[in-house]
Amino acid sequence: MGSSISRIRRSSTDSPASCLPVEIWQAIFDQLSISDLVTLLRVSRYISGAASAHDTYCRAFIIRADQRPLPSLDQLRTRLASPKEPKPLLCVDISFGHAYDMAPYTDSVLALVAEHMHRVECLKLDLPPSGGVQQIRTMLDGKPAPLLRSLTIIYRACHAYCFPCWTTPGKISPSLFQDQAPKLRDLQLHNVVLRKEVYPAFIHARELRLFFDKDQPADTPIFQASHWPKLQTLHVRGPYWNYEGRATPNPGVTISNMDREDQERALAHLTTPMSKYVAVTDPSTETSKTLSKHLDDSKTIYLTVRTMQLPNCRQIHLEFEDALEARRRLFVTEWDILEDVKPAAAQFRDILAVEDINGLIQRCSVVLLDYDIESQVDIFSLLTQSQNYRLSCEALCLTFGSLAEGSLLSLFAGHRELRLDVLPALRRLVICCYYPNAPSVDEATSTLSILLRAVRKKLSPEQLKDFELIYTRNANAAIQCARAPPRTHPNLPSSSWTRIDLHMNAG
Repeated sequence: MGSSISRIRRSSTDSPASCLPVEIWQAIFDQLSISDLVTLLRVSRYISGAASAHDTYCRAFIIRADQRPLPSLDQLRTRLASPKEPKPLLCVDISFGHAYDMAPYTDSVLALVAEHMHRVECLKLDLPPSGGVQQIRTMLDGKPAPLLRSLTIIYRACHAYCFPCWTTPGKISPSLFQDQAPKLRDLQLHNVVLRKEVYPAFIHARELRLFFDKDQPADTPIFQASHWPKLQTLHVRGPYWNYEGRATPNPGVTISNMDREDQERALAHLTTPMSKYVAVTDPSTETSKTLSKHLDDSKTIYLTVRTMQLPNCRQIHLEFEDALEARRRLFVTEWDILEDVKPAAAQFRDILAVEDINGLIQRCSVVLLDYDIESQVDIFSLLTQSQNYRLSCEALCLTFGSLAEGSLLSLFAGHRELRLDVLPALRRLVICCYYPNAPSVDEATSTLSILLRAVRKKLSPEQLKDFELIYTRNANAAIQCARAPPRTHPNLPSSSWTRIDLHMNAG
């Protein structure tokens, strides 16, 4: 890869992306999938050169229906027949979607892949349901895949009037790879129906994503818990399916894109009060009640509220953590990045208004509010309004992940003032600025002086006696300082946090 990097450095020096060293881009590309790297090829000449020099792309075997011209079979054979020894591992991405007229070509390509399955590390197949089912069975059933770590199968369902899509069951055979896929850990199945038999190749899976665009026959079991003995995380997205067996307490479960009834049935089948992790997007009132009751027996509860920005949407996360049993329940409110935030804020307020959620918040000993992005949602006001302006937490942690949101004064003397009088039990306030070049205590003296005056003004004389104000630039240290006084943490370096004397001269 060294010669490729040298070639990139010599070209496209006028590109804004060239401000970052190629080595930095390579580190970024380490976190991306093949599909992401292929998308980056169209960004600019410089990015294209950097992405195509990355090891993942160099060993990628990518064929898509929109490629013109399509590579010939001889070209594909030449590419697969690497002269290197040992031969490099392969990352295969074959995406033909609804290109039904490409069935003969698809058969030949899959036959080539099957010959080299012993070298394939990750495999993605996006095929039309009407032909893909038989193609996968014919070419891959019983083929050993000793190095396969990730498998994605997509039977893409298009519009409601596509008869082949909506009438062909997207099944795969239990004999896929037989039991010769010992390293397979990550599975993504889109519109795939699993049979009642055990799939030997899947028994080592740690993460399973089941996505559906269409309803399935009511008598078809999509997920049987007993067939996934090592599963740690289960994502289910789309219309409700028929589940057989209850998930063990260990897998984390994520539920999204379901209507109210589907959501509640899926929750009942897939989770128990002892499930370690459960996340639901846009939960109904009954779902919110069920999830909150999971923590009825919790002795110590932490609450984290944060805003998230994803490629096409924004989210508010309301997360409760059982500190002793390491159980977490996450309520997600989601809205499109182009939509008005008001409906999402109203939905978040509806979640907070559920009586069981209200009671759970009152039991939280620590509340963490993360102002990572400009969410246009005053989270603290929503929380306190739902609790009749009173919270019983003993510690409050405010974290700032960007400079724009890092203006602490906006929360103490600005338009969305943080009212400490609604926190009568508060004994510890932790401020964390973890964005790049966040100021140290010495550099932020003027801001902290104003902050000190504001805090002293907002606290009663009784609260001031034992009150702690902590400042840190380390997000992990902030969480630990909020959960217990920092001096009680034997493994927390004193250099990672600073205790601010509330009685010092504010200047």
